Amino acid sequence: MSVDNLNEDEKRFLTALWEAVGGDPAGKASMYDVGAAVGMDRDAASHAAQELMGWNFAEVRTLSGDIGVTAEGAAAMDSAGRGKSAEGGGFALGNDPVPGNDVREGIEELAAKLKAGAGQLGLDYERLSELMADIRTLDAQLCSPRPKTAVIRESFRSIKTVLEKSDAADLAAQVAAVLKES
Repeated sequence: MSVDNLNEDEKRFLTALWEAVGGDPAGKASMYDVGAAVGMDRDAASHAAQELMGWNFAEVRTLSGDIGVTAEGAAAMDSAGRGKSAEGGGFALGNDPVPGNDVREGIEELAAKLKAGAGQLGLDYERLSELMADIRTLDAQLCSPRPKTAVIRESFRSIKTVLEKSDAADLAAQVAAVLKES
């Protein structure tokens, strides 16, 4: 079974789960937080998680709703090019006024990863609020048929600054790679 056999909601959910656990098959994340990161309500998140469990891509880790990626799910993510080699989202913002489809997909995936992991970054209320506002700005741009690269770039710069002041050096490095900055 490959990721290509999943519907779009299941693909987005699996990608967000993969990112929430940092690509670690031993990791766990709340199915509801993962679903919320990709715009799903609790019922839709539960349904997507159950579908992925049926394909043996995800499994229950705790009775409170934490799930994780199985070895088969990890292999499917690797074969789809979304595994550990996809660090940094596998894209970088260019100078085009509007990002292309591949960059846009990368922005969506990185925004979902940031949303899913925001609560575990140890940020104070002010920094967490700033991070979420920047993520919402990314979401707003992605709702546009012509998202503006300049707005997206500045949002990622702000996100990078917040992440550098947290214990999320790996996420900050991924955002820096998207910005082509060190």
